[in-house]
Amino acid sequence: MKKIALAFGKVTKERYGVHQGYIDSLLAVGGAPLPISSMTALAYMHLGEHDLMDHYVSDVANTHDALLLTGGADVNPALYNEEISAKTSGVEDDRDFLEISLIRAFMEADKKILAVCRGVQILNVALGGTLIQDLPSEGYPNHMVLEQEFGFAHEIIFEQGAQCATISQGATSVNSLHHQAIRKVAPSLKATAFSPDGVIEAVEANKILGLQWHPERMISADKRQLSYFGWLME
Repeated sequence: MKKIALAFGKVTKERYGVHQGYIDSLLAVGGAPLPISSMTALAYMHLGEHDLMDHYVSDVANTHDALLLTGGADVNPALYNEEISAKTSGVEDDRDFLEISLIRAFMEADKKILAVCRGVQILNVALGGTLIQDLPSEGYPNHMVLEQEFGFAHEIIFEQGAQCATISQGATSVNSLHHQAIRKVAPSLKATAFSPDGVIEAVEANKILGLQWHPERMISADKRQLSYFGWLME
């Protein structure tokens, strides 16, 4: 059974946590989800133990088989040289710091990374890309479809030959629970799926797969969504 580092942060201002769908999905494909919380980064930073933080992240990358970056609140736009907009909320600097460190460590260790929703956004920023801070404000109004959290909000269009198209097993309908998305794709990533209105829905590179939708919440509606978690086990 492969050990998957499951990175997460706050779900509300007062609580840390992660959606059970990630855990259920990993268990269903034979993975062992092991929590890596932004509380850890907060503790090391408050202690002033930056060297220990570096060692911790290296140890995680060396002792786990893959990394799963989960959904959550917004990435700090200062990381891609923008002022914070009125629509950006829930910024958690400790989480941003931890996950960027994890991304770099797992890439250096040549291990797989699956990034979901916020995860694909922090992945893109970590590698030099930028984000749209609020989709509705820029003419993309239909990407926070809460009533279809566990169902189908829109189709996606895969680029020919995309790795994620092969992994999808033909599934092209997804949910949509985000108000931010990738603007400029990081140089080392390639955009490989889009919504009908042109929003980037997936990026990939060698041993990296980023999805803007939430497959962990769709496994009852379409079991093929488990295939993305199965990719981590290969």
